[in-house]
This record gives sequence, C-alpha cells and structure tokens, in this order.
Amino acid sequence: MAQFDVHRNKGALRDSIPFVVFVQAGQFDRYRRRVVVPLVRQPVLPRNTPTVGTRMNPVLGLIRSAVPDCGPTLP
Repeated sequence: MAQFDVHRNKGALRDSIPFVVFVQAGQFDRYRRRVVVPLVRQPVLPRNTPTVGTRMNPVLGLIRSAVPDCGPTLP
C-alpha cells in the first residue's frame, strides 16, 4: 500500500469513518500494522467542536471515484 492512499474502511465504524488515509512510509510495509488517519464524517463530530476546519483538522471534500477496500484489519 502506497503512502497517502485513500481506502474504504470496512470495519465496524465505517458509517462514521468511511475512509482512511495510509500515512505510514513504505519502508515499514513488512509489518502487519499500519498507521492511518481516519476521515470522519463531519455530522458525527460533536457540535461546536473547536478544531473542525482548522489547519490541523481541515474539512475535505471527496470526489466520488474508485477507492479500494482497506481490508478487515482496520477498525
């Protein structure tokens, strides 16, 4: 899996976190665990969350396109 690839979340939280971004460097591909950033749907965040839309928590718009499934090991 390439760094910064976006994958569908097939885990139990897929309704609120439909996608994850792999941020782990390729040099660690031999390990079974992955470092990911969850892409959370904005409506499921608590109202008046102060960090939504800031530099550290940007609001992103996704264009519908083919996105691979990330597999059963992610939440």
